[in-house]
Amino acid sequence: MKKLLVAGGLLALLLAPSWSQEPSQPKPIISEEMVRIISAKAYSKLLLQAYEKGWRYPRSQIEKGFKRHFEELKLQLVAQGYAIISQDAEEDLNARPLPRDL
Repeated sequence: MKKLLVAGGLLALLLAPSWSQEPSQPKPIISEEMVRIISAKAYSKLLLQAYEKGWRYPRSQIEKGFKRHFEELKLQLVAQGYAIISQDAEEDLNARPLPRDL
């Protein structure tokens, strides 16, 4: 039981943000819809290259490939420090009044 508590405590310390660190820069924000568009364009180019080489895929594989490529791109962007927001969140950000300069 003690080992489990110690392991849990160590895990919490590793995953918790450090209080001694200075506040980091805000994460760049990108909408999920924009990620979807970028992913679709990139995957379409890959499919075109495959087609030009004579490779053919059934529709179901292509659809799964689009989905997988989108999910992998999201993970890569998050690893690079991006914050991905849903369209609802993007609309909320755009609806806020801009701060006035004093």
